[in-house]
Amino acid sequence: MKHLLVFALLAAGALFLLPCTPTFAFDSSYRAKAMAFLAQDITDARSSGSNPKVFLNLVDLNGDGIPEALARMESPDSCGTRGCPAYVLDLSGPTARSIGDFTAHSLTVLPTKTGAWRDVSVNGFKQVFQASKYMSAR
Repeated sequence: MKHLLVFALLAAGALFLLPCTPTFAFDSSYRAKAMAFLAQDITDARSSGSNPKVFLNLVDLNGDGIPEALARMESPDSCGTRGCPAYVLDLSGPTARSIGDFTAHSLTVLPTKTGAWRDVSVNGFKQVFQASKYMSAR
């Protein structure tokens, strides 16, 4: 669902309509589902003496009002020259389910869509949602 935020700009007497995506205050249960999915990776990293950093971004990628999670975990043991473990997680069920597994330095949402789903970028390469998971757009 798109919302329009109206900014009245008095310069030249013009009125501009700027489309924007609403910022959701997602329930903490979504974050908890994502962290439960990552729990084994976190435990493995800690058992080898690392203190992993988890980067988690909750964003509605398909417009259903339920966020998906873009998650990436950094630790010396799990990261390599190609990046660190990264996931796109479906949070609509009772537990998180991976709909994209990557090794990435960066995982971001793109402004483009393929079908009803927003595209994501992994290390600068576009990934699209097809056949129930994210895959390379090539």
